[in-house]
Amino acid sequence: MKKYYLVRFDDICPTMDFEQFGRAVSLMEKYNIKPLLGVIPNNKDTDQMKCEENPLFWELLKELQDKGWDIALHGYTHVYDQEEPKTLISGKKHSEFAGNNYDDQYTKIKKGKEILESHGLRTTMFFAPAHTYDAITLDALHDNGFLYNVDGCSSLPYKEQNVIAIPCRAFGVPKYDIGKINVAVCHPSEWGLASKERDYDSLKMFCEKHKDNFVSFSELMASISLGNSKIQKCIEKIYVIGRNIYIAARNVRNKVRGNIG
Repeated sequence: MKKYYLVRFDDICPTMDFEQFGRAVSLMEKYNIKPLLGVIPNNKDTDQMKCEENPLFWELLKELQDKGWDIALHGYTHVYDQEEPKTLISGKKHSEFAGNNYDDQYTKIKKGKEILESHGLRTTMFFAPAHTYDAITLDALHDNGFLYNVDGCSSLPYKEQNVIAIPCRAFGVPKYDIGKINVAVCHPSEWGLASKERDYDSLKMFCEKHKDNFVSFSELMASISLGNSKIQKCIEKIYVIGRNIYIAARNVRNKVRGNIG
């Protein structure tokens, strides 16, 4: 079975940690990888304000897109305004989109896309902050001309409400293959934190291990067939349940170890 390996960078914005992002760019160029950049078009999230706004940010993104890097709309302001809405894959968790009505979601997506386009960036890809979106989000995406939602836990891409879900099962760098499509989800601005200092090394090892098998998201969608939507949605539900059980068991184990220690 042919396997695909991809890289996704989240929280790309004018106030991100550019020193860490420079490390990301250097690593991608070393292995000739064309990643997906999830761009926050109008960042208001103080956690993503790592430095002063970089006046060359949009020019840099345009240069990277011209080199074959893909661009995705990653929310609008990256500020959560819903505390526990019902989402499609993440359960009840804070969200910028899920739980809001159609007009609110449509407007956020429309304004975000317009900002990207005003800087010469084109995209038909989206993924929501915190992996939280609902059926209304998919309708609003389609009505704004988006083709892909780069999220979900299926084994193959599949179409739902006229939007293709591209599976992104790992909430980090996969330590082992988790299916036909293996995506490393990275947050470069967090690499400077002591608690996240190993994340860069994990990505570096991932790149070295699979250096001959990377594709871009555009290349993936041009070469892989869509799965049956009903089957893929079932696989997605089973995967999410299994992942939640694993996380719960791991938390209990860590707690027990902590008490013993």
